[in-house]
Amino acid sequence: MKPNLKTIDGVTYSLVPVGGWEAIPLFHDLVSILGSMTPVFAELVAGDSKKPLLERFKLEKIFEALPGFLARASPAEIRKLTEQMLVSCTFRRPLVKAAKPTSPEEAQLLLPVFDLEMSGKLLTTFKLLAWAIEVNFSDFFSGAKLAAAARAAAASAEAQSKTEGSTDS
Repeated sequence: MKPNLKTIDGVTYSLVPVGGWEAIPLFHDLVSILGSMTPVFAELVAGDSKKPLLERFKLEKIFEALPGFLARASPAEIRKLTEQMLVSCTFRRPLVKAAKPTSPEEAQLLLPVFDLEMSGKLLTTFKLLAWAIEVNFSDFFSGAKLAAAARAAAASAEAQSKTEGSTDS
């Protein structure tokens, strides 16, 4: 399977989607943590669905959603989900201009050096995880948007029905 490449905050990451059998339990874990927060995540990525997920992110919505997300998942669950989503992730640091030419650094797996590489880069970590969701479940957020829209429409219809019922008397 061909790896997906993405440069996030100056570092190029490569990620191969998880296999079909791994995707099912990963999706289960993801949905069990997101749960009722699906509409919030759908709002996070509102906009032109043809644009990559990271270009649609609304930073203020991330910070609004974060307390609910953290309340639903333990640190161990968050770590497990992060490891599952980034199991194949490699990275390359940008070349530093030096007096002597250097060869590009070989890509290396991220998870074995996650603590070191992602230290002080929490927002970068969130961007990387959002991209991993997009790579692994390209239809996840579009489905979440549809589900949120359907719930909003149903709530609106119910409210309208109650309003019409109260004016009939």
